[in-house]
Amino acid sequence: MNSLSENKILKALISCIMLFTLFIFFYNFKLTLEFKLFSISLFLVLFSTAIERKYFFYYCILSFGFFYTTDYSVAMSPIDSDKFYTEAFLYSYYGKEHVSTVVASGFTYKVLGFFINDQKPQLLVFINYLLHSISVVLLVKSGRLLYREAFNERLFAFFCFLSPLVFSQLSYFIKDYFSLFFAVLSFYLWVKVNEKFTFLKLVLLFLSIVLSMLFRVYAPVYILLLVISTGYLSRGYLYLTTFLSVGFISFFGLKSILFIFYGVLVVYFVPNFLNLDNFIVSPFSTLEGVVIFLVHLIIIFKITVTKDKEEAIKYFSMVMIIGLTLSLVSAFRVTYASGYDSIGNAYIADNFFRKKIPVTYILLFYFFSTKFFLRKFK
Repeated sequence: MNSLSENKILKALISCIMLFTLFIFFYNFKLTLEFKLFSISLFLVLFSTAIERKYFFYYCILSFGFFYTTDYSVAMSPIDSDKFYTEAFLYSYYGKEHVSTVVASGFTYKVLGFFINDQKPQLLVFINYLLHSISVVLLVKSGRLLYREAFNERLFAFFCFLSPLVFSQLSYFIKDYFSLFFAVLSFYLWVKVNEKFTFLKLVLLFLSIVLSMLFRVYAPVYILLLVISTGYLSRGYLYLTTFLSVGFISFFGLKSILFIFYGVLVVYFVPNFLNLDNFIVSPFSTLEGVVIFLVHLIIIFKITVTKDKEEAIKYFSMVMIIGLTLSLVSAFRVTYASGYDSIGNAYIADNFFRKKIPVTYILLFYFFSTKFFLRKFK
């Protein structure tokens, strides 16, 4: 057995011991809420360090964020939070025969509640912090495998771990980080399958894709976008985006062109830094929006100057697919959601601030792996 395999086994054992210790600790002692929060925040640091110790500093920041910002009113403030909590601990929100992402999310929170012997939502959101850390680490590992020393790991880790938009949503009782984690895990497994094929990796990849869909049915789009960011099978991107666009317009009619237009705008202008009030309400997220918008402009400028057809196809395919996905969410909500008032801002009919969470990971991974930002592009 080589040292690399021994390392992986040791990490797995350490992680299992920590999980078991936390479980026993919570079940055998009556602890105050503050002490439970402190215990979980310490666990977040230790568990994440066991997976990848290189980013210990970021784990500490996230742990402090969990300890100091989590609160019942904050955790339960999103509209969907009540659905998840009801499904997990009170009764079936939609009825026992109804299958939805609410059921999957509720079941997951129920398991977490049993694990820590508590049902307080401000404790249960620890999973968001943990899944965020693991997702970033998996993307870093994917970048290492795909681009070796050329991947701009340091900048990617800094911006992704501490992304204000992502960080601001971590303390909410939401499902977004579940679907994101399994999508990122699927991408990592796809990279591993391409590196060295084994049947076990393929089975795990399939299971991971299925699990991502339990939390958000269009989660495979995240996986597709990450694959596109690598340039794999780039000749098919134009056909794919054309097919998706024509299918979307055929299904929803010509008015759906406006949905697509607004969906693409979301990629660039959410959070909307053109609205000066946003710099007061959410200054860090809005400033991040400005920086990401400028990076978009740099990439478009570089593509134009260098006339890089391959990079242009890759970049604009990603933007179009993100836009199409977000426009589909809006169009479906306006057309089929009962009781939805379609008057007014109907073409962006959802909370796209939250919808931008997975998109932020994907764009950052693309930015720091594209040839314009690679450390040693050859």
